[in-house]
Amino acid sequence: MTRGLASVAALVWLGVSATVAAQAPQGPPPGGPQGGPPGGRPPMNFPTPKNLQGLPKEMDGRAVAGVMRTFTQALGVRCVYCHVPGANEQDLSTYDFASDEKANKKEARSMLKFTMSLNRDFPTDVGDPPAAGTRVTCWTCHRGDKEPQTRRPDQPGAPGGAGGPTGPPQGAPQAQPPRPPLF
Repeated sequence: MTRGLASVAALVWLGVSATVAAQAPQGPPPGGPQGGPPGGRPPMNFPTPKNLQGLPKEMDGRAVAGVMRTFTQALGVRCVYCHVPGANEQDLSTYDFASDEKANKKEARSMLKFTMSLNRDFPTDVGDPPAAGTRVTCWTCHRGDKEPQTRRPDQPGAPGGAGGPTGPPQGAPQAQPPRPPLF
């Protein structure tokens, strides 16, 4: 159990670190010299998470939001993909984040467990050791798409594609074959 929690903590740390690094200020603070939010909007409020089942229960709202951002980036989706929105889909304060109504949320929990088990059980003697302790993330398979690629696309030079096993016709541009899936 402790090992699983350590895997989740490493995954969360990576997600939050990447999110924080990607959001580092690049210039003067937005909203003018006072540094307030642009357009007079109030600062982001991170409610206390409820119904955490795949993440550590002691995580605060800001940390959970960081993990959710990594999910949205890895799958190319928005919050509404897994969570039940209120009357205004654009207003996150109206969402019922605790609801388990959507099948995508249930699937995400299952995939999180799967990813944690891969990182826990993946052979440590394969390849170079990972820099931060995590080998597999959502991005590993999804690459910004809701559905991960499960087979090579039919393309010239690819197995089964036009051009056959010898490659594309003479003089055609060389396409880089996709990496084969790990599993």
